[in-house]
Amino acid sequence: MSAPSERDQDARPAELANARITELEIQLAHLSRSYDQLNEVVVEQDRSVEIFKRMIKKLQSKVSDLEHATSKGDFDFSGGEATEGHEFGFDSED
Repeated sequence: MSAPSERDQDARPAELANARITELEIQLAHLSRSYDQLNEVVVEQDRSVEIFKRMIKKLQSKVSDLEHATSKGDFDFSGGEATEGHEFGFDSED
């Protein structure tokens, strides 16, 4: 078996460098795909958070309205609408 020629020895580092570059390109492609997938998840979660914020705001408003109505004594607890002057939904003659 003969010793590797000088030309073969020069080609070997170039092949190794090309193999490393190829491996790095593959890893970068995987990372890029992972980044895109994570970004999609974050965007979807942001949409959900915004929906939940609006829902919470509406619920807070409803709770506030109920608290206000009950503190004034004009809320009909019989399941009907709040009526002014009819405390707890009963007529004053009862």
